[in-house]
Amino acid sequence: MPKHIFINSHDLDTSMIGAQLVNGKGRYIDIPGTCFGYKFEFAQLQRENMPELIRDRISDDWLDAQNLVKYDSGPDARVIDEVLTHNQFHTSQDELNKLVSSGITEEDADILNGMPDGTYFWHTRHVSEMFMNIDKIENAHILQLVARNYEPYFKLLLQHQILEKGGEHFTSTIDALLEELVTCIHGTNNCAVSLVNDGFGEKITFCDYEVMYNADLFQKTIAFPLEIEVDVKRNKKVIADYLEENLGSVMHATDEEIDNMNWDNIDSGFQSIQSPVIKQEMKRSYLSDKKYFTEQNNTNQRTVNGYDLKNPRDWFDVQCSTMNEEFLDEEWYEMATDTLYRGNSSRPQSQEFYKFIT
Repeated sequence: MPKHIFINSHDLDTSMIGAQLVNGKGRYIDIPGTCFGYKFEFAQLQRENMPELIRDRISDDWLDAQNLVKYDSGPDARVIDEVLTHNQFHTSQDELNKLVSSGITEEDADILNGMPDGTYFWHTRHVSEMFMNIDKIENAHILQLVARNYEPYFKLLLQHQILEKGGEHFTSTIDALLEELVTCIHGTNNCAVSLVNDGFGEKITFCDYEVMYNADLFQKTIAFPLEIEVDVKRNKKVIADYLEENLGSVMHATDEEIDNMNWDNIDSGFQSIQSPVIKQEMKRSYLSDKKYFTEQNNTNQRTVNGYDLKNPRDWFDVQCSTMNEEFLDEEWYEMATDTLYRGNSSRPQSQEFYKFIT
């Protein structure tokens, strides 16, 4: 029987969740705009390996990226995005119908049940309405990201937001960028709360940033409940390599060094950045990483343990503090994350804890 794991978030990066579930065996894709940054993607599924009955019914997105998000463009995408982000608990019938139709359908469930034996991982961006047919999948589980304990990894969040998601509208100012990131943080946690409130708790395992980047915790609190065997030793190396390359260096390149750099031949990914300040700081990040990786005796490595809330090291740390202090709804954030995920347990707390959320 096939097992299906839905890795769920609201446009926050979950690649290191996926990497550990398959012991790092997949594709590593360079991120334009970074010096040596990369992301993990699952290996492609092969259409010819699927049974004939479902072979022609599977979309290319499913095979290529294991992506079950169905509303990347069009007028319905805007409506659904607004509902997911701002108004999950007060939707009109029309909005509800759009959510249901953009989620997992009965036909999808039939296709998933018809796949060969094995464990399959799917990227989703779903709330309860979009998981309405999950009970029709014979062996399904939701692995839900909780946006908590992200501060030491904040460069990764901003990097993903600016260079991978891209978009002109939220790089016009730093405030717009931080507001967009807060939207993703609240959206991710809102998805988690709504899934629990609507009775999906038995199918959910929670993962925050501390667990995502700790192979021992991940094995105990994520892989074990999902009955997936992982190679902790290998995953420690996968995570260490990923963090070294993607966290790179504390910013130390000067404006003069940036001005003297020839950016014409660099596949920078900076073209869509509208704010001159954001563009300059992303160039500083790129060049600082380059200096760290290529200069002998350069000791500016950005480390998780080196993060100190009271002593920001550079622009990324400053933006993290600014977002938390000026943009994040702290009351909701604390209530949602503490309720959903206490200590290092991947399991949600008693349903009694959810009564005050709604």
